[in-house]
Amino acid sequence: AFDTANPAQLQPTLSVPTPGWAFALAPWGDEWLVMDGGNGALLYDLDNNHTEPRASLLTGGIVVAGAAGTDTAFTLDNALGLVAFSHPKPGLLQFIGSWSPLFDAQGALLSGDALYVAGGQSGMHTYDIHDLNDIRKTACFDPRNGAYATDVSALYGDLYVGETAGTDYWGYCLGTTDPLAPVVLSPLRPMSEAPAAKTDGPRRYAYRYEMALKMLDITDPANIYEVASFDFSYLHCFAARDSLLAVNANDKLSLYTTDDQPHLRQLGEIQMGEMASFLAFVDDHTLLTNDSDGLLIY
Repeated sequence: AFDTANPAQLQPTLSVPTPGWAFALAPWGDEWLVMDGGNGALLYDLDNNHTEPRASLLTGGIVVAGAAGTDTAFTLDNALGLVAFSHPKPGLLQFIGSWSPLFDAQGALLSGDALYVAGGQSGMHTYDIHDLNDIRKTACFDPRNGAYATDVSALYGDLYVGETAGTDYWGYCLGTTDPLAPVVLSPLRPMSEAPAAKTDGPRRYAYRYEMALKMLDITDPANIYEVASFDFSYLHCFAARDSLLAVNANDKLSLYTTDDQPHLRQLGEIQMGEMASFLAFVDDHTLLTNDSDGLLIY
């Protein structure tokens, strides 16, 4: 946990060891749900520096992803499939039920009464969870031959689904006008890295890397098209915010503006000496990144 009140002096406020591999986490009310691999789901209350799990649910499999709603949370378990549970009182996670076959599911996104699951080899699934005693699958999108549905994320009210097969990646958009019956808005497109596109703030442009950094116009999700393509050697990561684009490539951190599209105009550059694993805009004037020594703020 980090205190971001002053981005120029970002300080870690809490570090919590977990008993296994903490694959993912999700906020659940005032607490945090951690998907901890073979240790199942762990619930942490981080107030007053509490570092021990307040509750846990061990379902027998490996838990690597999940999502939490108001009263119910879901995990993806390679032994039971989709697992639902509640938190009826402090110190207790209560098993509700499980549904299969979703034994190789990779990711989940919860939105109202709709649960979207990237189900690995079984494709992308939509579930109606309004009645937990009668969870129904309402849609399924099969992956390409030999591929896995590995990621599902929100993109301005729509969905972006990522698939992978070996070192090959694809992605497509689903419209959610009817949340329980999503429809394909854009065709499957090759990507050179997952997960989903990174958006710039307003619903106008998205970026993703396909051997070059592609700038996509997403104003109309049914007609997503390429605006520009930018070549970078050894691109490691990038981030976008409005008209600003930050890129870590060839061990340099560079800042560009897209005001002159389809061209980039460089605003500044700094030699980092090594690659970063992530880039994020904290605000219009502050970038957060990292090197082997830890977090860096520019």
